Amino acid sequence: MWKVVEQPGGACHGIVAFVTNHGFINGRIHRGVRKALLDAFDDVWVFNLQGNQRLWVKGVKDEKVFPDVQQGVALTVLVRKGPEHAGPATVHYREMRGTRDEKYRAAEKARLDSEGWIKVAPDAPYWSFAPDDSDVRYETWPALPGIFPFRW
Repeated sequence: MWKVVEQPGGACHGIVAFVTNHGFINGRIHRGVRKALLDAFDDVWVFNLQGNQRLWVKGVKDEKVFPDVQQGVALTVLVRKGPEHAGPATVHYREMRGTRDEKYRAAEKARLDSEGWIKVAPDAPYWSFAPDDSDVRYETWPALPGIFPFRW
């Protein structure tokens, strides 16, 4: 990010691409990084290849992309188009479950201008790069300090 966006005298445009644990997409611990990326880039493209052995969905074949890695993975591409940046970035998301070979073929054929991307609108406090599938009833539950008041 520093080389593309923040380096003094740098181009202020470019592309950064990386592979991460797919927990990066919406994990709470990564929210500050996601917010910084939203503020620095124009477009964020996330291809979630799933494959987390700990989250296997019953009855769905979902192999890992890397045989020796238990976590699922995601491919992320960040695009900065020029020095003028209005922010925040537009986030595009897609995901896939299936066999390793199917995922390799899908990743090989995926294009940023192809069909199948979903626009995501990250918001505070988590800035998730994945579509929100949480149950809205969760927000109505009482907070722990309300249930277990602590007094000195």
